[in-house]
Amino acid sequence: MGPVGTRLVVALHGISGGAELEDCARFARALEDRAVALCPLLRPAVLDDPAVADWVVRRAALGDAVVLHGLGGTPGLGRAPHSLPEHEARLWLSAALLPFERLGLRVVSFAATGDRVCSGFLRALWDFGFVLCVSPAGLRHPWSGGTRRLPTRGSAGGRWPWSRARSGMRRACSGGGSPVRLAVSAADLCVPRGRAAALAAVDRALEDGAVPVTYPELGTPSPAPSPGGGVRGGRVNPDPLTR
Repeated sequence: MGPVGTRLVVALHGISGGAELEDCARFARALEDRAVALCPLLRPAVLDDPAVADWVVRRAALGDAVVLHGLGGTPGLGRAPHSLPEHEARLWLSAALLPFERLGLRVVSFAATGDRVCSGFLRALWDFGFVLCVSPAGLRHPWSGGTRRLPTRGSAGGRWPWSRARSGMRRACSGGGSPVRLAVSAADLCVPRGRAAALAAVDRALEDGAVPVTYPELGTPSPAPSPGGGVRGGRVNPDPLTR
């Protein structure tokens, strides 16, 4: 058996409605032509837009892996979610997941908006069946707290290094079987050079033998969730005082 190629994750953040959504859809279709699944990072509030919700459901049916992107936009949340104690984290996660559940979307990956994620929040993710927590610093496994480095190529929106897209990805893929993340902002896709640079980076990775994967594929299914949060109707009960 030959060596495992670099595992490539393509993540898209900053998704919203309007004309920008069509740019995201065009990018997703281009990835589909290359047999590359997309990981759309979604804040709960963005699913209030029917056009976005419909697009996300269709992409999930085609094999894209929906990722919960922070808890921003969850009504009533007034503090950094990743610092919440375990019990509060369960309550906010339950609220954040409701828009996804209404659409029949299963979400098992969480993308933190900062590097620091407290152990209580990780335990809450584990209780809700999440297999991976992704942060700018790397990958964290909710049930063990273990961290893995995740080299990233991409931009924060509108600042794509146009001339270095392909060469940067080639360097990132030189690490053997280690995973690498291509982070694309929806704002990049509104600019023709941005779309071209993102796809050039994907093509470079594929030419170098990268294997496309999604975030859930980088996680390992956790052991059975702890009953500490309470279970009601086969689903984790976020409030252990009600059975």
